[in-house]
Amino acid sequence: MDEDRIDESCLISSYTACDTTPGNNANIALLSETLSVIREIADALANEEKSDDLRAFYRHLHALSFLIADQINSLQGAHLSASVRLVTNTVLDHLAFLITDNRIPADLEPQIPFHQIHSLISLWRSSVSLRARNACVRECLDFARPERRHKLERLLRDCTDTLKEHNYETVEVPDVQVRKLREPPDSVWTAANGVFRALVASTKTCDCYPYHQCAARLKLATHRTPHSPDNQCSFDIFITIKLCEALWQEAQIQASLLRRMSRVRIEAPNDRRKDRRPSARLAINKLCEQIDKIKSKPSWRLSMTLEDDMLWKAQSSRRNLSLKTSDVPLSLEQIIKDHPANLTEKTNRVLAVLLGYTVLHLHGTPWLRHSSFTSSNILFLSTLKYIPLAPFIHTRMDLDSTQVVDGEVLDDTSDAMDPDDIPIHPYPSIVMLAIMLKEVYTARPLESFFEPLEVLWDHLETLGENEHWEIAMDAFTRTKSEFSAKYRTAVAKCLDQDIAFDADDNLRDESDLELYIYEEIVQCLEDELDQSFGSSLPIDKLDEIAPTLDIRGWVQARSSVQAPSPKMENQEFHQRSSDNHPHNTSLLTRSSTMNSNLTSEQEDPCIPSEFQFQRRSRSAILDEEHDRLPQDLADKNSYVLGRIGMHNTVLSCLPAGVIGTISAASVANRMVLSFPVLRFCLLVGIGGGAPGEHDIRLGDVVVGIPRGSRGAVIQYDFGKTIQNGEIVMTGSLNRPPDVLLTAVSILKSDHTLYGNRLHNSIEEMIARFPLLRKNFSCPGFQHDTLYEADHDHASDHASCEKCSRAREVRREPRSSPDPVVHYGPIASGNQVMKHGPTRDRLRRDHEVLCFEMEAAGLMDGFQCLVIRGISDYSDSHKNKHWQGYAAAAAAAEYAKEL
Repeated sequence: MDEDRIDESCLISSYTACDTTPGNNANIALLSETLSVIREIADALANEEKSDDLRAFYRHLHALSFLIADQINSLQGAHLSASVRLVTNTVLDHLAFLITDNRIPADLEPQIPFHQIHSLISLWRSSVSLRARNACVRECLDFARPERRHKLERLLRDCTDTLKEHNYETVEVPDVQVRKLREPPDSVWTAANGVFRALVASTKTCDCYPYHQCAARLKLATHRTPHSPDNQCSFDIFITIKLCEALWQEAQIQASLLRRMSRVRIEAPNDRRKDRRPSARLAINKLCEQIDKIKSKPSWRLSMTLEDDMLWKAQSSRRNLSLKTSDVPLSLEQIIKDHPANLTEKTNRVLAVLLGYTVLHLHGTPWLRHSSFTSSNILFLSTLKYIPLAPFIHTRMDLDSTQVVDGEVLDDTSDAMDPDDIPIHPYPSIVMLAIMLKEVYTARPLESFFEPLEVLWDHLETLGENEHWEIAMDAFTRTKSEFSAKYRTAVAKCLDQDIAFDADDNLRDESDLELYIYEEIVQCLEDELDQSFGSSLPIDKLDEIAPTLDIRGWVQARSSVQAPSPKMENQEFHQRSSDNHPHNTSLLTRSSTMNSNLTSEQEDPCIPSEFQFQRRSRSAILDEEHDRLPQDLADKNSYVLGRIGMHNTVLSCLPAGVIGTISAASVANRMVLSFPVLRFCLLVGIGGGAPGEHDIRLGDVVVGIPRGSRGAVIQYDFGKTIQNGEIVMTGSLNRPPDVLLTAVSILKSDHTLYGNRLHNSIEEMIARFPLLRKNFSCPGFQHDTLYEADHDHASDHASCEKCSRAREVRREPRSSPDPVVHYGPIASGNQVMKHGPTRDRLRRDHEVLCFEMEAAGLMDGFQCLVIRGISDYSDSHKNKHWQGYAAAAAAAEYAKEL
């Protein structure tokens, strides 16, 4: 038989015996097999494809197929709902429709369900040549047509989303077990509304009133910080009466809080609170006079209180942050559109919580008018040294600004009302919250979601409220599978058309609506922040901590509105372009063509490591080495700069002989001084394994990822030590960024299909650089010995020659020399783990896979993924034979491949 021709006798399906009657799992099994074939087809076609677009599509197709297969596998043995069966059949129907019958011989009986899919599988499993199979599959699937590619991607995304939701329902730990119980915050609505109206009133009573151009910038806050004994909260504001001149005066206004959110209504007392002691104060009738008086004191701010619906001046106070009001502020819209790389996961989560609280506290007030609550009016001001994570909302204060209509539910039964005027969603500010949450989470402007469809786009401010909701819903439908569960729930609740009504279809009053927004939207965003950064950013202290965070990466984004810093004047600066930064793929996007003019603000990832970078070893890691760049004077680290693939990389290692979480944190903090826009960190090196259910052996690699409610890194000396020396863990640290976790999933799928080849890669590295053999070659499995946990090492011998061979743990030899990559939590602390019983207890109690001593110093402040090569078993039988090979497996091979 000519191997390049398709022999129809080869296409007899092996699936005819498969029971496909409704109500059983046969279709799910068929879908799993189909997805496996699709991944193989995608890889085969990608290897032959010359088109960049098609290669990217095949890669994406492989990843989506793997995710769906992984979700299906997790459902095996679980009760399968009708919706899961329906989505399985729907996907099979659509896949069968994509396969043209006249391209693949159909040897199956027509009545067999999905016979086209069976034929495709038979073809791919046949003995004909790969070239012939590729040609036939390419014809019958016809992925050269963009509309077919888009249709299939949309189908698989929807399938992923549906299966993910089912997994959340059946597998995830219930919210009550992981959610932190918090009291609802005080209601700030009345105070915020009163402050705005009093400010407007104080600008209308002077002789120059008609010529005022008044505006205010209100700092966004949770207002969860404990208030004063008389239950007052503070509003930090910048005010101008001459908007065209951009002269802004800082002020702080104190206002009383009347009630607390509660399911039980508590009316405010009629008698007015009495001052504990008399204080000097002055009624403010003309705000412009007070602003003129304090101009001569630039380091002071106006202090005012709100009483009797008017402002009263108190004694002025010093400013907390010396924000530069004369500079052009940076808007959230600018960051998302022009510099999305500078939105870190920590920043995203903090911004989401602050935006959620903004709607909670200011909904229905003039602060959130239709024209003001947009990403272009969320502003960030800088100090002389940094840009604090302290956003402000910019709002005009004019004649009509006090007329609030957001939330007014119109009577749609009138015959005189135009149906186009009936709002689809009653609260425009909550719809805008959903839009901004999507933009912040994905670091993509809303219009980018519609670019593949060539949808005509108008700026949001030119569109009506109904158009906002329709666009937001469409974008959410397309991208909701990208969101985490809590975040997706928050956005879905924002877009709910029936948000104004309770379960009994009764209209919610203001108090009930506030409570609903907090419990169904804000708490979901709080949970997301807690899960990722709860140990360093507690919600109750967010207003205090967030402004202290240095968003140094955003300094680069200000280059369009400010002169370059002296450090950069003599260096060519290349802006990130949308062509070199695809927002929907990897965060590592620096093009290698830019290396000749790199600056310290253009290196993307950093890789701190214990894999010492002698010239030959660093050449083994880097594809190309770059020239050194000037460092900050306070930075004492040493770096190696270069390129891995398309990505510019900074390599650094800990000082010789210095280990521990504090040392790692110091190195990373100094690194940020010289490289302010580092995207994230890969912390690679060696660790001690915790063998048990996972067959972890020396030379294997452990990648720190979350598992269930446990974080990627658990700090095991963060708890208290009790009398018998046991360690009690009290919490976990921040998780790696989502983009790295997604990349890990894709790499894991590649390894599942083709193996990891880590051992061969290390051997190839040694062949290129023979002098590395002494330190980095594999010691041999005969030197890999695991002892029973309670068998201590003979202390008077460096080797284990005197240890009892009867206490060795017998393990089956592996069939492949390749190290195995394990995925799960890693324990980190300042004390070396070298006690077998303690190792096993922590492994059982917290499911950790290995122990190390640096990650806890980085995980709270950096976008970090921890990769460890296993060099010992965290017991008393420690030696250095495996350290080089383990470090090479983690740093030179797995991290490089990732």
